[in-house]
Amino acid sequence: MFSVRRTQMIQDSDIIEQFDRDGAAVLRQAVSADWVEKLRAAAEEAFAHPSQFGRSHTPEGAAGGEFRVDRFIWLDHPVFRDFVLEGGLAALAAKVLGSERINFFYDHLFVKEPGSVEATPWHNDLPYWPIRGSQICSFWLALDQVSERSGGLRYVRGSHKWNTLFQPVAASDKDRHEWEGSTFQPLPDIDGNPDAYELLSWDLEPGDILIHHGLTVHGAFGNSTVDRRRRGLATRWTGDDVIYDPRPGTMGLPVDPGLVAGQPLDSALFPRMIGPAPVAG
Repeated sequence: MFSVRRTQMIQDSDIIEQFDRDGAAVLRQAVSADWVEKLRAAAEEAFAHPSQFGRSHTPEGAAGGEFRVDRFIWLDHPVFRDFVLEGGLAALAAKVLGSERINFFYDHLFVKEPGSVEATPWHNDLPYWPIRGSQICSFWLALDQVSERSGGLRYVRGSHKWNTLFQPVAASDKDRHEWEGSTFQPLPDIDGNPDAYELLSWDLEPGDILIHHGLTVHGAFGNSTVDRRRRGLATRWTGDDVIYDPRPGTMGLPVDPGLVAGQPLDSALFPRMIGPAPVAG
C-alpha cells in the first residue's frame, strides 16, 4: 500500500517552520518511484478520458506544445482515488496545518508539453475556491524532472501573510467565464517590480512535493524545454477552520456537495480524512 515517505521526519525538520514563514516549502522524495510510475500511467488515462473539467489552455493553432489540466479526477480514476484516500497525505496535511481535522478538497492535474509557451499567471488559490479559512494547503507532486525553464512553480515569499484575496486570473479564454462575479482586488505587478519581491523556486525530481498555502501568490513560466514534459499532480487539503463559502466567481463543482454556507467541508465530495466523524443532522 502506498505511504508518503518521511512523514515522521517532518516533525524534526524545518518544513513546518518554512511553510509558516514563507508560505511554501519542498519535501524531497516524499512519494515512492513505484507510485510516481502508477500516477504517470493514470495521468495518461485521465487525459485520454477527461472529466467535465478537462481542457487545454493552448489556443487552437498555436505553435509549441500543449498545456492541459483536469480536476476532481479521483472521483472516476481508482489510482488517483487510492492515492488520495489511502496514501498518507492527509496525515502530512495535519502536521503541516497543525489541524485536528483534515478534509480532502480536490485533486488537480497539470501537464505542460515540451515547447508549451503558456505561462501559469501569478495568482493565489483561495479566491478561486468556494471555501473560507486559513488552514488550507496544496501538495504539488512532481511526476517529471522540473526546473524553472520547464515550468517550475515560483512563489512570492511571505505573500500568504498579506492576508489578501486577489482577483482570479483565467489561464485562458476557455475558463474566463468561471471567475466572473469575483470582486477581489487586482494583483500587484510582480514581474514589473522584481526588486520589490523575494521569489522562491526549486528544481524538482519525480517524487518531490511542493507545499504551499492557499493564499501564497505563485505562478510559472511555460515549458521551454524541447525534450521534457512537466506533469504535476496537486492535491488540496483543509483543516479545522475551513467552511463552505459558495460565493459568486468560484470554480464549478462536479456535483452539489449538499452543504450550506458556513458548514464544515464534510460531504462525499469533500471527505473528512482525519478527526472525529461528523455529527449527523
